[in-house]
Amino acid sequence: MVISEMLKEVRENAGLTQEQFAEKLDISRQAVSKWERGLAMPDIENLMYISNIFNVSLDTIIKGDKKMENKVISDSKNTKLISRLFLIGFFAVIILVTIFTTEPQPIWKWGLIIGLILALFVARILIKKYTKKVY
Repeated sequence: MVISEMLKEVRENAGLTQEQFAEKLDISRQAVSKWERGLAMPDIENLMYISNIFNVSLDTIIKGDKKMENKVISDSKNTKLISRLFLIGFFAVIILVTIFTTEPQPIWKWGLIIGLILALFVARILIKKYTKKVY
């Protein structure tokens, strides 16, 4: 069973309208409608709420739909990538501050500064590229 059908079944078994279901999850009714029509997928946080509120295991929800399983895996990889790139950026800023606060500034320092700025720019591009929605 695909996740859209699973979510609709969970909602209907609870005797809720899309509006009521959305209120319980603190989201819009349109989001629920998109989930049930297969136009979008809930994020892992909403899946956890659904699991807790309606007493349905995450295993049942996620493993029943290959697209959802892939989305969860992809989201996990994206989170790891963002944290790594954030750490690189953080250390790059520390290095830049250290370089600018020391005197004098020979040519190799300017090369390092330009290199770090380019690295931050590339990290920003990678974050945008790899954090696009998979579904």
